[in-house]
Amino acid sequence: MRKGSRRKVLAALAAAALLGGLGAFAACGETGAASSGGSDGTSAPGSQSAGEYAVEFVARGLIVATERCASDLSGAGFCDVGAAAEVSCSVFAGYDFLGWYEGETLVSGERTFSYTMPDREVTLEARTRVSEEMRNFRFTSSAAGCTISGVVDATAKEISVPAYASVKDGAFAGCDSLESLTLPSMEAEDFLGRYFGAENYVLNEEDIPQSLKSVEITGGEEVAEYAFYVCLSLERIAVAESVKKISEAAFYGCAALKSIAIPESVEKIGLYAFRGTSLESAAIRGEGSWQYSDTDSGTPEVSGVIPAEELSDPAAAAKSLSQTYAGFYLLRKTASPDV
Repeated sequence: MRKGSRRKVLAALAAAALLGGLGAFAACGETGAASSGGSDGTSAPGSQSAGEYAVEFVARGLIVATERCASDLSGAGFCDVGAAAEVSCSVFAGYDFLGWYEGETLVSGERTFSYTMPDREVTLEARTRVSEEMRNFRFTSSAAGCTISGVVDATAKEISVPAYASVKDGAFAGCDSLESLTLPSMEAEDFLGRYFGAENYVLNEEDIPQSLKSVEITGGEEVAEYAFYVCLSLERIAVAESVKKISEAAFYGCAALKSIAIPESVEKIGLYAFRGTSLESAAIRGEGSWQYSDTDSGTPEVSGVIPAEELSDPAAAAKSLSQTYAGFYLLRKTASPDV
């Protein structure tokens, strides 16, 4: 072997949909569970699968790729035999990294690693597969996050949206068997019906499947105004520990809702938030007192502190939220104890 002989290093990033051999790939498109290469969702070298992308590192460090399909790729081109090259890739949201492979041999389980060049040409492939939590979704993905546009199995009884994913309007339309839904947040002008195709919150009742009984919110700092307006079938709504504000009429008209837990993080409950519910039990967590007021800004005409006994008992608290103070006042958590 001549001193200083050089070999080409090829590398491939499997990220979402291989269209041919190495170097043949397209921009990231809509995908889902059914698009993975093997039976276990892994990439298959040289296969044509709608679930992966291949990106080839070629001579002189040129990378046949676009920003949509990969970022921070390095290590391509010619390398001296025996020299070390740092090989790196990034993986889109919604995919799991399985490792760098040469053929069927695992070379490294790290996304970035130092590879010592042998006395032969080498092709390295970075394999990924759709994450388990995303396999029932149709989605587009990037390094920053992913957007869900539909579901693979519309008969699913449970749907859980990961925190890193956003959901297009109408993505869950046709999920008529859905019983439980988990969402990352319900902030700003968000409302439950939009996930099922409703144009505004007034149509919540018409578009939400009657089978839906439970919704859990796992994050965010507020529950939006009219978020669950007249969602008649809902029996359980769980609010995240991060929520600071339950906005006006957030749960208005949820006639089947009988219990609620208000996290310690909540500082404000808006006007009519629980009006029209069937609350029998409300657990208001945390210490301190609450005050009622006819406005959330400026000087109120009517205000006062809610007696502690009206909030400490779950049954009494339920009546306070849905009846006594619901129709006239905003409730705001105060830092000082009852006086």
